[in-house]
Amino acid sequence: MLKVISLKTHIGDFVLGPLSFDARDDEIVAVVGPSGSGKTLLLRSLAGLHPIDEGRIEYDGRDITDLPPSKRRIAFVFQEEALFPHMNTFGNLAFPLRIRKVPKEETEASVEKKAQELDGLPEYLPKFPNALPKGIRKLASIGRETIREFDMIFLDEPLEHLDKQVRNLMRTFLKKLLSGMKKTVLIVINDPTDAMAIAERVLLMKDGKIVTYSPPMDLYNFPEDIFTLQYFSSKGLNVLKTRVEGEKESVFGVKVSLEDGDYDIAFRPEDIVVSDNGVEAEVSFFAFLDSERWLCELCFENTSVSAILRLKGLPKRVKILPKKMFFIKGERVCKILSNVSRN
Repeated sequence: MLKVISLKTHIGDFVLGPLSFDARDDEIVAVVGPSGSGKTLLLRSLAGLHPIDEGRIEYDGRDITDLPPSKRRIAFVFQEEALFPHMNTFGNLAFPLRIRKVPKEETEASVEKKAQELDGLPEYLPKFPNALPKGIRKLASIGRETIREFDMIFLDEPLEHLDKQVRNLMRTFLKKLLSGMKKTVLIVINDPTDAMAIAERVLLMKDGKIVTYSPPMDLYNFPEDIFTLQYFSSKGLNVLKTRVEGEKESVFGVKVSLEDGDYDIAFRPEDIVVSDNGVEAEVSFFAFLDSERWLCELCFENTSVSAILRLKGLPKRVKILPKKMFFIKGERVCKILSNVSRN
């Protein structure tokens, strides 16, 4: 188990931490957050590539805080593959074994085995980095780092700069590959959808601090604050002002067990449904999202919301109701209302 205790460091004026968390053996942890939140700095600090100011790093009860990077048994896959341009793929994969003076026959067997594990890589072994597709360069970089013995693997934005089709394939492959390694995995990911697909727990960061650390579906379904809710709403988020009086809110007229007062209500476009008991809205804009759904802008009572609707044909007016609503006071989510209905 990786255990991080009150870790604090800085780069220029940016301060990371103090942070405390753990990552179990055989667990994939996605580190997510806005640009500049400290995700890559965290990985580099844990790997010994950036000095820390305070705190302790342990692995399986062993203090590795002051160990040099080469002694931490961490495979680190950088965002830019950093493959040696003068070596073909075989040479890049073999390099970590050659510098350890592993016998030639054993090295060749290990490279062939690793290439087979990285589906699609064997045919590219004779080729040089500048002749490799972007996705294959990612695989080669992962292969070079994982061909040796290691306890943990850190990956810094391995899905960046890939086109959509390759990205989807790589996301599925990474999940299968990393799960099969049975190691502690920390992976920096920018897209929350990718994080939800790959990780078993997600560490959400903001301004050098940990906002929350939970399984991805918990963060999606039960966010504790507006920041988490917005971050895990990949298709956007509608936020409206409402007032609760007598356990009834004013926008959609739904019953809610809250004290009287002013609140924000938030709901995702995909949570809006057409309902006979809903609020009537005008369809002011629409576009195909896919073969089954429309992306719409709906207007009612001097406000507009985004919605994703499943309709065979789109009328000019529809009655809508969010099937899930988040009530917010300040920055905190104080009530989550599911299976919403109007009384």
